[in-house]
Amino acid sequence: MSSLGNGQPGDDGGIQHSLDYLFSKDGVRMRGGFLRGLRSARASVLANAEGFESLVREFERIGRYFVPSMTGFAEATEPLAVLMMVPETGFDSGALAVQREQCRRRLFLVRQSRNDAVHQGSHARDTAALAVRVALDLEEALMTSWNDIRLSDIMTRGVQSVHSDETLNTARQMMLEFGITHVPVHIDGDWFLLSDHWVASELLAKSNRQRKQLLQQQLGQVFADQPKCLVKAELYAGSCTLSDFVAMSSGAVSKGLVLVGEPGTDHLSGVVAPSDLL
Repeated sequence: MSSLGNGQPGDDGGIQHSLDYLFSKDGVRMRGGFLRGLRSARASVLANAEGFESLVREFERIGRYFVPSMTGFAEATEPLAVLMMVPETGFDSGALAVQREQCRRRLFLVRQSRNDAVHQGSHARDTAALAVRVALDLEEALMTSWNDIRLSDIMTRGVQSVHSDETLNTARQMMLEFGITHVPVHIDGDWFLLSDHWVASELLAKSNRQRKQLLQQQLGQVFADQPKCLVKAELYAGSCTLSDFVAMSSGAVSKGLVLVGEPGTDHLSGVVAPSDLL
């Protein structure tokens, strides 16, 4: 079976064929790619509402899978509406006509907003909010058959981490600069998580002098003095599926982050946060 869709606008037969492939074992890699693209573009839009266009391009990329010959966003409306309905209908492209029309309407508004020349201020925020809603619907659909999705398909790349010879202040600055609550720490071949809660609690309980001394200490020494400052973290391969992860993990998500990488290395491929599994 071809990895490309063969649907035509309004052609439920072609859409169904493409949908069946996308949610088959052979379509896992493609589905993961769509999921990564949507999440990356959505993050960009949430950071800057005027980045609306990046999400629309992702919508078009998915639409082009269903209709390879499409020349505009309008032709993507029908297959995207069908995909958005997967959590409600399973994989029956003909079900729930009323809800399907609601999905078409949201996609029409996205297309209309794209054609609008004004993408600033409150208009940009409203447009971004609409696109984000559509993206979330598509992401939920792509995650419907989640057991075969791999950690590498949903992880965040470009991870910030520190090593034992770096100072606590380095980790603290990462938390402040990147707005993260946990920093992965590599010590003697193992991975740990340092939480902002622990750092804040320790700093607030100390005088200014003690605070400066603690921040200047290397993380390896901090860990040796206060082993409870770090939580042991397991490392999972990017090829690990979510079903395998659930079977192997024991409260890994509750620790704050799931670390993804190759065993025996001091480099992480990415991390999976609880929000990535919603």
